[in-house]
Amino acid sequence: MTGTANHIPDNELMRPWYRQWQLWLMVSVCALGVFIGGVVSGYFMFRAESLQRTEQRDKKVEEIQKKLDTLPEQLKAAEKEGENK
Repeated sequence: MTGTANHIPDNELMRPWYRQWQLWLMVSVCALGVFIGGVVSGYFMFRAESLQRTEQRDKKVEEIQKKLDTLPEQLKAAEKEGENK
């Protein structure tokens, strides 16, 4: 019996259309999940680096502010030295 009536159909061709869509849906959801995970981790990495730069900037600003606060005293001391000479 070698006729076409005895041919066993291929399971891939008989797969229902909704199972193919489930596969594509799973692939899409996984890809979206990986993308969102990358965005979130990138955000937190940027935030950590930004916080470090902000702390360094604040330290520099504080040092400059301290120097500016002592400036009037230095000017008065310089004026007194100028008067004494």
